[in-house]
Amino acid sequence: MTQQMTDPAALVPWEGARFPPRAWQAEALPIVIQAMRQGRRGIVCAVMGAGKSILVAEVVRLATRRLCGRAVVVCAPSRRLVRQLAATIGDRIGADRVGMFYTASKQDDRDVVVCCNASLHTLARELQSAGRGVALLVLDEAHKSEAKTVREVLPILSPVCVLGVTATPFRSVPRETVSLFDEVLYRYDMADAQRDGVLVPMRVERWTGPEKTEIDDACAAMIREHGDGPGIVSARSIADAETYAADLTTMGIDAAPIHSGMTRAEQDARLDDLQAGRLRCLVHVALLAEGVDLPWLRWLCLRRKVGARVRFLQEIGRVL
Repeated sequence: MTQQMTDPAALVPWEGARFPPRAWQAEALPIVIQAMRQGRRGIVCAVMGAGKSILVAEVVRLATRRLCGRAVVVCAPSRRLVRQLAATIGDRIGADRVGMFYTASKQDDRDVVVCCNASLHTLARELQSAGRGVALLVLDEAHKSEAKTVREVLPILSPVCVLGVTATPFRSVPRETVSLFDEVLYRYDMADAQRDGVLVPMRVERWTGPEKTEIDDACAAMIREHGDGPGIVSARSIADAETYAADLTTMGIDAAPIHSGMTRAEQDARLDDLQAGRLRCLVHVALLAEGVDLPWLRWLCLRRKVGARVRFLQEIGRVL
């Protein structure tokens, strides 16, 4: 870290935070700061639901003490994550200092800019045109940092410091790895989170009925027997989600589809119905990807095959 960037001693970590940090967050923060001071590109690996965004918000807060016109850029792979991160960081440092940058929003003049990966090239050009450097680049869901867009734009941004955070730091497919980083700075795994009460232990129910039972019938039977409280069921496609939700409803299990073909307002309304008990389950296509925070879910039904280890862990982590 240069002298023009944050001196962490100038701010008291976690001072004024709405909630005290979890033990792992408090332990990880000085390790991250030390790595940035030494110019090491490090990554924090913490299981889904552990509170990575809270740690990111505190790192960003420390990094905005003396920016000298430079920006802090936080990248995420989806617009949903951009909005969530912007809200979390804004809650810590003030919403007026945090901008969002993606297709429908171009707030690149703020101290902190939370950007969708797909818009990173455009943001880099805007910052370059404005003569703004980048003091800190945070790559959320860093297992996707191998994407061509991120790798190509990194030299343009030329950040003083780089930090990655992810729950799944291992290679699943070629575009999901973490070669941009020098080392893992801190690990907080599922066993740690269960020990601390952050995650609940997982209970797996397997089909024990007739071997030749159709998958859809088996899933419906298991939902009836084990599906207490709000849950979700996976689907192969939008059409499959629509069809199976209708089938479940016909069988007496109140269900509705949720997918990218719906507006954000429609998706939020479906989630509200599920949480309130007006629906027993939602049939989804890709609801449980990065950045989805639904701690009130009680169960999920893995109805379709999951080919990637990263995707599998992301899905089950949303319920735990």
